[in-house]
Amino acid sequence: MNNDGKRIGLALSGGGYRAAAYHIGTLKALSRLGILDKVDVISSISGGSIIAAYYALNKDKYEKFEDFEKTFRNELRKGPYSKVKWCLILSMLGIVSVLCGVFCVLHYFNVCSCVKWILIGVSIIGIWVLIKNHNKYFRSSEIVQKYYDKQFFHEKKLKDLPNSPIFAINSTEISQNQLMTFSKQKVACGEKYKKGTIIPDEIPISLAVMASSAYPLFSPMTIPSDYFAENKFTGEQPVLIDGGIYDNQGLHKLNEKRSSYYTDYAIVSNAGNAEPDSEKVDNVYHVLSTSIDLLMNRIEKMQTQRILYQRTDEDGHCAYVALRWNPLDTVFERYMDNIRDKKIPQYVYEANGLTKEQVLLLQEGQMTKEEKQVCIETIKSHVRWDELHKQQERILTAWRRSMSVETNLDGLSNSTIDALSTLAEWQTTLQVRLHLPHLCNG
Repeated sequence: MNNDGKRIGLALSGGGYRAAAYHIGTLKALSRLGILDKVDVISSISGGSIIAAYYALNKDKYEKFEDFEKTFRNELRKGPYSKVKWCLILSMLGIVSVLCGVFCVLHYFNVCSCVKWILIGVSIIGIWVLIKNHNKYFRSSEIVQKYYDKQFFHEKKLKDLPNSPIFAINSTEISQNQLMTFSKQKVACGEKYKKGTIIPDEIPISLAVMASSAYPLFSPMTIPSDYFAENKFTGEQPVLIDGGIYDNQGLHKLNEKRSSYYTDYAIVSNAGNAEPDSEKVDNVYHVLSTSIDLLMNRIEKMQTQRILYQRTDEDGHCAYVALRWNPLDTVFERYMDNIRDKKIPQYVYEANGLTKEQVLLLQEGQMTKEEKQVCIETIKSHVRWDELHKQQERILTAWRRSMSVETNLDGLSNSTIDALSTLAEWQTTLQVRLHLPHLCNG
């Protein structure tokens, strides 16, 4: 909690292993700025949940953040994507082999036409049933959950999470179209699964993280009846898919005043980089994938407009860190525009060296270009822009590399992890100094 008694939240977005690597830089910057230990709630989605849960279990094992970073980076070099892919390929090969065997029998043996057509019909129906119900027979999410347990969480339960900060791992519950949030304190979602309906203690962290990252191409997750409180199980299990379908930034719970996870200040680390490409819709898989990206982008834009492009009050503010934003593109011009449009609270712009008189001139349209430039130079001095700008070439290279990294659970190379984490560390440092300067120690 900050010195003024207001709660601080951190939202870690989805984006597979790309997001997990990107958020390394965000956590590192917050640690260096003296904010990470003040955070009250860490809300995560999908790939962000991987690093959030891993950090929760390991943060107290290391004296320096760099030691945690080194260990987690090693884990990201391996991923479950190839295992799931090969299991699916082998399953399909098995089906094709059976089908080929049936046709070989029909072709080489003297079987009457009636029997042939019956066998062909049964084979086609059987394959259709397998395809239609593949999630029942091919539990891809369970494969990934077991991998998470072995690689990251080592059979730890929700009860093993620390008391502080609160870690909120979010998934989408289909029947209610709401977030199912897993934390040490409670597992709850809407009216159907209120606090106390599900007992969190023995739920594996790997289950919560897999539910959070169950991209629609994975099989949905459920919470077994064993984890329900006595006499609370009605026979209907929650059906969970990727939390990003509802909120890919992890921000909803921090931003909702009725939520027990609500915080006054929020830092959003958004690792999304998907720009839907109309040229990549040449098959059913790509159409489905692009449709999901469009949906997530729409939700993200609505949330962003709500927190960044509406007038703010004095109760709190948000520092928004986005992989997609060009790190050196008119940052200070946009910041001045936000002050003019009353989207930056007084305590923020005053902490960055501007006076009420200067801001009044800006908001009334009476500020000259020269006076505006003086204000920009003042802000640059407060955020230590000279120090950040020296890294310009390296940061732009990292940004271009990061924008090409896909969303999946495939292992990342050291150079890719470097690019993502370096970019996030730089962006977080700048955005927090700009929007939450009163929280910084450096």
